[in-house]
Amino acid sequence: MDPMPPYERMIVHTILAEQVDIKTESIGDGKTRRVVVRFVGGIE
Repeated sequence: MDPMPPYERMIVHTILAEQVDIKTESIGDGKTRRVVVRFVGGIE
């Protein structure tokens, strides 16, 4: 995702934390810090 402020990143992490097959992490520094969303589930 595009860089975003800390509060917006926290919202993304919080909402997606409920999803079993999705993991999130923040990468980068300062104004370039962004959220990475990954699918970690298997194909059924």
